[in-house]
Amino acid sequence: MRRINTNVVAVIFCCLAIVLYSMLTWTFPAVYWYDAYIRLALRDQILLGHWLPLIQILIVLVSKFTDDLLVLRTLLAVMAGCVLLYTFIFARHIFSSWTAFIATILLATNLMFVALATVPYPEILFIGLLLLSLLIYWRTYHQASIFIGVC
Repeated sequence: MRRINTNVVAVIFCCLAIVLYSMLTWTFPAVYWYDAYIRLALRDQILLGHWLPLIQILIVLVSKFTDDLLVLRTLLAVMAGCVLLYTFIFARHIFSSWTAFIATILLATNLMFVALATVPYPEILFIGLLLLSLLIYWRTYHQASIFIGVC
């Protein structure tokens, strides 16, 4: 019997999550939460009040090409899909492939993650950058150093 390659399954699942998040954006185009309104209304400014500018830089760059909010929110959905892929890769280094796939499914179906995946909030971007930095650290240094740092 042929074994199922969990890497391929995880990539397909992340692509399906991007499609789902994009469909949610197209079906329900209203933006919720007041921070998102301010970020989108002032899309030509990078520094806004007390908010961190990383997601605002992305909004300004997308706004240079198009004023369509669906394009921006689809890009945010793609970013959320990348976060799901980083979650799978990082969890695969720590646990088995199937456990990493289950962790990715749980994160993708978390309602707060889904809600934040389609609005311009920095939490998804920060989770992705954190997982990416942990992946780089994990591959660069020995695995025992992470467990020593956790202890």
